[in-house]
Amino acid sequence: MIETINISVIMPVFNAESYLCEAIESILRQTYKDFEFIIVNDGSTDNSKSIIEEYSKKDSRIVCINNDNKGISLSLNDGILQAKGKYIARMDADDISHADRLKKQFTYMEAHPHVGVCGAWAKLFGDVKKKKVKKHPVDHNKLVAKLLFSVCFIHPTVMMRKELLLSTNNLYDPTFTSAQDYDLWERLYKHTTFSNIPEVLLDYRVSKSSVSAKANREKNNDRFNLITSVNLRLLNRMGLNPSNSELDMHYMLGLNERIKTSKVPIVSVKKYLKRVYESNKKMGFLNVNYFHFFLSERFFAFCMLQKNSQIFIRQFIFSMMFVSGMLFYGCNLVGFI
Repeated sequence: MIETINISVIMPVFNAESYLCEAIESILRQTYKDFEFIIVNDGSTDNSKSIIEEYSKKDSRIVCINNDNKGISLSLNDGILQAKGKYIARMDADDISHADRLKKQFTYMEAHPHVGVCGAWAKLFGDVKKKKVKKHPVDHNKLVAKLLFSVCFIHPTVMMRKELLLSTNNLYDPTFTSAQDYDLWERLYKHTTFSNIPEVLLDYRVSKSSVSAKANREKNNDRFNLITSVNLRLLNRMGLNPSNSELDMHYMLGLNERIKTSKVPIVSVKKYLKRVYESNKKMGFLNVNYFHFFLSERFFAFCMLQKNSQIFIRQFIFSMMFVSGMLFYGCNLVGFI
């Protein structure tokens, strides 16, 4: 057993027998060896527990926690509170970490002590038409701008400083049965610097049957309420008190999949985004120039993803918001999926 532990990898598991071996082996194959692997079995009723126990017999770095079905937030908190490492690295039971993931993130965090949360890019596979890379911005200010609408990290790619979580009393909120990472990032950005390594360090499995995938396609009321509660905290900080219809619109603009099925008039979207821009300009919450391009990108995406997009393009082709968004979108700086 290693005496000094720099990284605690935490992976919650619930009925993940189909892909669990791949996930575990991808961590055990890491080129960086100084870690413990905390696997929290959250009351699985399939063979997950026995699979974890078999691997723990072969590798002493694996620490097993067996819980009743508490949910992902409390499972993650249990892992964090038991962790011995300086850094917390997240992992999901159906994804695959690249062999140099921990080494690259550890090296980056050691070289950038002001960074408290570090993510990376991921290659999508599984229920996708073609493999593509999911990207998020690299710079802190751009990540916070993206946070206004949706998550700014790919959760299972994240490495965090444990001291940051404990000293600011910011663990996962158990009332968030989903979108718990979005809530955590909103609480943490005020205390630290965010960053993403612009490299693919994880293969992210996409499943049409997953809870989050279903919720993103449909307007799941519980998930909607949780996400919009975070949206509202950020908008309030920007000096905005949106109406219910504006919150619905804001939620829709957070994901391209939601935009595709939206029936909101384009004039209403443009008016709302301009209101957000002007409020930010007045309050100085985010960099004004960057935020203009960011909101323009959302407007451009809305125009392009509508069923009658050609009509919108002809109508708004000379709009500065449309043109700015087209340029920003083309640079692929913000990866909304």
